[in-house]
Parts: sequence; structure tokens; C-alpha cells
Amino acid sequence: MAIRGIAFAGEATAPAGKPAVAALTTAMLQRGTKSRTKEQIGALLDNAGATRSYFVGLTEASINL
Repeated sequence: MAIRGIAFAGEATAPAGKPAVAALTTAMLQRGTKSRTKEQIGALLDNAGATRSYFVGLTEASINL
């Protein structure tokens, strides 16, 4: 099974004067949450046999599981 989330949220949709918002948001997704570190999330996904990747481009941002 593959899960892919795509949003119209790339650099082209960033607020004026803040072109790095989409890249920053994507980078934050890779840091973990308040209750789990990125290592803990990675271990849960690894145990389920899943892989993950994050991408931000000019017109979209995506998460692949």
C-alpha cells in the first residue's frame, strides 16, 4: 500500500516576502512531534515496513508513506 499526500503549497504559494515558508514546513515535518521524536516515528514506520519521504517544490508539497 502507498499513501501520498499532495497539497498546492509550494514556494509559489508562499506569502509575499516569505518564500521559505513551504520549505520550512516540510523541514519541520521531519523533526518529530511534541509526543514523539523523529527517531520514534521512524521506528514505528520501520516496524510496519513503511518508508517515508518529504518534498516541496514550486507548486506543491508532498508526503509519501
